[in-house]
Amino acid sequence: MKAYIAIALLFFFTKSGAQISKLSKEDIIKAFYSTETPSNKFDIRIPFRQDIIEGAIVIECAIQGVVFHFIYDSGASSTIISNRISDNIKLKAINGATIRISDNKNNEQRENVYLVEQIIIGGISFKNIGCLVADLSKFDSLTCSDLKIDGIIGANLMRACFWNIDFNKSELRFYNRYEKPSKEAIVLSFKEGFGGVPKVSLKYKDTTINAVFDLGNNGLIRIPKNIFKSILYDPKQLAICNGYLTQSFYGSVQNEETYRIREDSLVLGGITLKPQLLDIANDNQASVGNSFIKKYLTTIDWVHHQICLQPINNSSIDINYLSVFGIKFLWKNNKAIVASVWNNSDAEKNGIKVGMTLLAINNQKLNNASDVCNVRSTLKNETHMRVVYLDDKQNETVVELSKYSLF
Repeated sequence: MKAYIAIALLFFFTKSGAQISKLSKEDIIKAFYSTETPSNKFDIRIPFRQDIIEGAIVIECAIQGVVFHFIYDSGASSTIISNRISDNIKLKAINGATIRISDNKNNEQRENVYLVEQIIIGGISFKNIGCLVADLSKFDSLTCSDLKIDGIIGANLMRACFWNIDFNKSELRFYNRYEKPSKEAIVLSFKEGFGGVPKVSLKYKDTTINAVFDLGNNGLIRIPKNIFKSILYDPKQLAICNGYLTQSFYGSVQNEETYRIREDSLVLGGITLKPQLLDIANDNQASVGNSFIKKYLTTIDWVHHQICLQPINNSSIDINYLSVFGIKFLWKNNKAIVASVWNNSDAEKNGIKVGMTLLAINNQKLNNASDVCNVRSTLKNETHMRVVYLDDKQNETVVELSKYSLF
């Protein structure tokens, strides 16, 4: 997940549940692996947008002649259709097919399985896609556009062809003929989770775990807190943040504590990386997010189970995650609020707390979600921030904050 606040978007992990219907478990699983593409050669390039939800890939898809906006998410086991549009496209459930869904916070729910006859992307027809229907309205507050998110393209559709992701050009390329990786590319092997979700080996210190290669997560490489706490670390290389940091699929945004660390010896798929920033969170699954992925021209090859990374950015650490003002903010319940506060920051020392109402930043009033998005964008190039907020007694208060380095 993360608009410019530290929200890890859309960690969806699906798993087949106990069978309670006419269809066998094998038949239900088969529905998620049934996507078909044309047999004739195709090689298509389409633009994607990163401004609807900052850092997330959003593409146009057509269903029954109507254009919709879908998040492109390799961390989603299933393609998902918003319940706002499912009735309009006359989507029907597969009789007797249900599975149990678990999100990144271990919230579970049983869902019906549907079949989309056709989704057209860039003029190419993807047919017979197993999908779920879900309420995606909770992500509306994260959008920086009047457009709504109508669905999610999951790994079960992506695995039907080869994909190339170029964040510099905001371009997706997809094709159905194998191309050998260049000599300069870093080649990672991956295993498929349910629906085709790619999972790569991630070694942190002496512990090796599987991490989802997650194009639906617009943050850093993330490690579950329970794994991190079992490993020795340098407290000087750790920063602590409290706030509304993760939006799970079924649960609400919760106030939680997360850590950010600098790690100099991380190994991804057998490749030792340059120094990286990592987020340590209460998730049940490690993941590799877009803040890391965007440094590379990336190809995902489900045929050979390879991810090819062609470096396009020599910077090992994303400065936007290293240099901070001490707070982040979002639009929630029709007002701008403090979303998170870093421990020992000037913001914390001045009494700013999670949930407080923000009135203005750098003389820009925060009257709607669009204002919040605009201010986030301008702050990337600023070193000082003038914050007007309501304190505990609802008094209007002004504080000046400077950008500083976490480490």
